[in-house]
Amino acid sequence: MDMDKNKIQQLLQRHREGKPLSAAERRWLDSFYVHYAKRSTHQIDDLELDKNLSGIEATIKRSLSPYRIPKRRFRFAVAATFLGGLLILGYYLNTSFGQQLEIQLPDGEMREVILPDGSKITLNASSKLIYPKSFDNKAAREVTLIGEAFFDIARNEQQPFLIHTPRMEIRVLGTAFNVRDYREDQQAETSLIRGKVEVWKAGHEKTKFVLKPKEKFVLEEPRTLSPITEQKALQKNPQMAINIQSFDISEKDGNAIETEWMVKRVTIENESLAQIARRLERIYGVKISIKDKATANQVYSATFDNEPMEDVLKGLQAVAFFRYRKNEQGHIEIAQ
Repeated sequence: MDMDKNKIQQLLQRHREGKPLSAAERRWLDSFYVHYAKRSTHQIDDLELDKNLSGIEATIKRSLSPYRIPKRRFRFAVAATFLGGLLILGYYLNTSFGQQLEIQLPDGEMREVILPDGSKITLNASSKLIYPKSFDNKAAREVTLIGEAFFDIARNEQQPFLIHTPRMEIRVLGTAFNVRDYREDQQAETSLIRGKVEVWKAGHEKTKFVLKPKEKFVLEEPRTLSPITEQKALQKNPQMAINIQSFDISEKDGNAIETEWMVKRVTIENESLAQIARRLERIYGVKISIKDKATANQVYSATFDNEPMEDVLKGLQAVAFFRYRKNEQGHIEIAQ
């Protein structure tokens, strides 16, 4: 999501006023507040940033309220104050963002990224990766991920590699692992393929977990509501349980369920149709809507190996029947 200064100011103002934001705008704010404003050694924290933005608003109000200004001068005063606010905001944006690169993938797309240190990242659909142009003269190699990616990190014991996600922090030296943390998902996890990583829940650095190969760190929202209302619940209740779980790696092709998205395989294990629909949207880049709760909550188990979406839907129909159609916009509508 490309943001010029005018759009940034408008988005922050709408956010502060509690106005509705699109999914892309919420993802941008995730990056801005959760990561940009916290992680870099040159960046300000959320509280200081909010104070700065409040100061900009207060300056605008003070410039308008005490005096009766002729209309033309009024316009110039507003424009000058507004520009001043943008310059102040721009200072922080340039300081925080100037050396950062950002990749935002849509649904249905994957991409391989080579970092300045030679580390390789395979980015999954509907994911965002933020990383610096260079790791030179930095105490650590830091990147931000919102979504899912497979990391193959170049070893450097003098410069650890740190990954920030909305709900997790991961520290590594040189290893291969998968990270998944989509905002709308009930679960976030880090799965270690080889090497060793430290991982902890964001904001809880004193409680760290060291993973061994074929172990994963799982943050999970307790399921108290039906899957169709999970997304709203996640926004209201950030409490998540922590588990360390083991997983298997196939001797045949070296893949695990946690990394099979890289070969376009889909394994479904006791998942609701609502959960499956979110995964299919990312894989195939097609929007899916489910018309009723009973259908959304129906649970399925199946495996599909790089099959067209039409075949996946037909396979699920064979387990528990539902109807679907493609509308004029190309979106899939599912009903009982």
